[in-house]
Amino acid sequence: MTQERVNKAIDFLKEATAYLKNHPEEFKSNKDSLSGKKYNDIESKIKDFVNLKLSESIKYKPKIGVFGKTGAGKSSLCNTIFGKKISEVSDIKACTRTLNEIPVGNMTLVDAPGIGETIERHIEYRNLYKEFAQQCDLILWVMKADDRAYAEAQDIYKNDLKSGCPVFIVLSQVDKIAPHREWNWDTFEPGPNQIKNIEEKINEVKDAFRIDPSHISYVSIDTEASETDINFNLETLLERIISTIPNKKKHPSTERQKKK
Repeated sequence: MTQERVNKAIDFLKEATAYLKNHPEEFKSNKDSLSGKKYNDIESKIKDFVNLKLSESIKYKPKIGVFGKTGAGKSSLCNTIFGKKISEVSDIKACTRTLNEIPVGNMTLVDAPGIGETIERHIEYRNLYKEFAQQCDLILWVMKADDRAYAEAQDIYKNDLKSGCPVFIVLSQVDKIAPHREWNWDTFEPGPNQIKNIEEKINEVKDAFRIDPSHISYVSIDTEASETDINFNLETLLERIISTIPNKKKHPSTERQKKK
């Protein structure tokens, strides 16, 4: 019976994602009537999927930290996961300057400020990352899929995020992967050469960060489509996150005491 419920939840999520991809014009033309029954039903299915999978095996409220460079798409990812605007997003300025803890269902999502904005804030935020990583049960490091500068991210990953909890690298904005003109905006999916280059990018990131490829995901989010963002590959990321969250809460203070 449990597996049946899980399968239904996965089907709900796929149905919701497919609907958003296939009916973008409906959301654009009916932006003022998004509180209608159909929209609410789609939104609730996405939330139900997350909460159902969590409640089946996890008996605490996990805390998921979302880290990365400024402009990488952290806030957009947070917004899309839960189908509503919970973090400010801007194409020009850095919006998140403090830890934005968002309790949603059976988890707490934490949108952290982006590093690299200024020298002073970079140092401040990096210290914040290192301290907060100790409180997380899972960390998402968000980086642009077409970003080729890894040195800074490698340094932080190696020295600041090794808190004992799982770390995922999320490649955002994969629509910008070359050749970006191949991206199909009607179906919101990559073209064949883009798919090949996404696979090469995953191998490149795997080697650069020495991370298991199962902990690398890629997504794209159309933040201008509607109040509920159209996305590519979000369901795969969600399934991996939920299956990777530890079953028990980590207690860093207890672990440190054992080492003494």
